Amino acid sequence: MRLCIYGGQYGSEGKGSVAEYIARNGKRTFHDNHGKQVQAKLVAIGENSPNSGHTCSLGKTRSLPAVSYFADQVILGPDSAIELGVLLGDLANIKTAVGKAPRVYIHEHAAFVCPTHGQEEHTHSLVERISSTGSGSGASRALHKYYLRELDAVIRTRSMEALTSQGYEVIVVNRFQYQQLIRSIIIEEHDCLMECSQGTLLDTNWGIYPYVTSKSTLPRVAVERNALAMLGFNYVGVYRTYPIRTGGPSGPTGAAETTFAKIGVPDEVATVTKRVRRVFEFSRDDFELSINLNRPWVVAFTHLDYIKVDPEDLSGFMKWYQDVTGGGIDYNVEGLLLSNKTGIFTNHQQQTL
Repeated sequence: MRLCIYGGQYGSEGKGSVAEYIARNGKRTFHDNHGKQVQAKLVAIGENSPNSGHTCSLGKTRSLPAVSYFADQVILGPDSAIELGVLLGDLANIKTAVGKAPRVYIHEHAAFVCPTHGQEEHTHSLVERISSTGSGSGASRALHKYYLRELDAVIRTRSMEALTSQGYEVIVVNRFQYQQLIRSIIIEEHDCLMECSQGTLLDTNWGIYPYVTSKSTLPRVAVERNALAMLGFNYVGVYRTYPIRTGGPSGPTGAAETTFAKIGVPDEVATVTKRVRRVFEFSRDDFELSINLNRPWVVAFTHLDYIKVDPEDLSGFMKWYQDVTGGGIDYNVEGLLLSNKTGIFTNHQQQTL
């Protein structure tokens, strides 16, 4: 099992819930060299930064993929942005929930986020103009690492003592050691789930500019820039029935804005900013663009309770889908996962969307 799970819209699609469902239901067993049947270890891979939250049934994370609650080890690639206090909080939450935090490997060139980076984003009015989270992730990565190329902009120069002194295994690896870790996934037949950290349509080039993030969010780009192509991922795209954007002047989507009250559900509050989210009708144009950019193997639709359809009711879902897309987009998938907001999934095989 080697899957890359991405959100296909503007964030908060439910990637963590999908990753949890797959982690709980997709683990392989195989026979080792001695003929003994063993369960494959699960490696979680991410390029996380503190500007977005990730949720599963056991809790939330920011610097780690949500599936880290179920993983034996976690690898954070070179495009991650690390704030040590946030990472410490994630590890503590996982340990509280499951009894032990996974070992975490961090590429030495992951960006280092410090408090002044968030202040810089406020200075340039990113929060006021485009509703940026103001977490400092963009400043740390785009400005200090990629543009200014400051020596102390990456995690290589930083001590992990604040984490290791608390009993957590956090190891910074160089580029050669990182490649060995990735190769070991193949050699040792580990299962592997990569969670992309932000929605496809927040991409700098394919989102609605300037209401975008500071990098490309396309999953295949994420795989390549983190040197993961050798793993041969299949892609799982996650989509909401009612897409959201963060609260404030965060820009439009491809469809009309509505309200949670009109849908008949409680307001949603963002994990990082604590703002009430904005919610929109489903956009056929956005969906088709996202599918064509990403070409997923499996598609998951979440928040079916927002359209009053049970995840087991495939015909009810397909009626809604045909209505909102004007007949569909003629794209074949190997699997269609349907879930409500609480993460109860039904898997429908081989569908045409």
